[in-house]
Amino acid sequence: MAEKGIGSFEEYRALTLSAVNAYNARDFEKARVKFTALSAANPANITVHEILCALCLRAKDLSAAEKEYAIILRLAEEQHIPIQRPRTFNELVAEAGDESMAVASYQYAIDDATDDPVLSVKSAMRLSHIYMARGDYREAETILARMKERLLQGAG
Repeated sequence: MAEKGIGSFEEYRALTLSAVNAYNARDFEKARVKFTALSAANPANITVHEILCALCLRAKDLSAAEKEYAIILRLAEEQHIPIQRPRTFNELVAEAGDESMAVASYQYAIDDATDDPVLSVKSAMRLSHIYMARGDYREAETILARMKERLLQGAG
């Protein structure tokens, strides 16, 4: 079902809240419809395009995700938003990789006592982000607390 036209700031705000609520409720199809309507109403909103890109990836609609990613890069340039390292869409997909392999790799980097402590901290942060994205905030906090304790022991 397509969203009706947005005629006022109040309608845009209500649709934004509805889109975010659908996303948080994990109703990603409904969220995508609502964020698409937000994009049509305000095509320069880079955040909406970032969310749409993520929703398209989740739906395995790579063609639409690639289009959203191109819009993000264009808007970032137009709006003078610094991009750390522009990547192609294929690089972004390759970097995302397999979540279970990423978890194992990050855990190995954290646990390896001979490893570079900076790499271990970065790995702990990335692993905690994976758990936060899953909604497992307690595990994310545990990982970071263990890393902090390990660093403090190494400093003493």
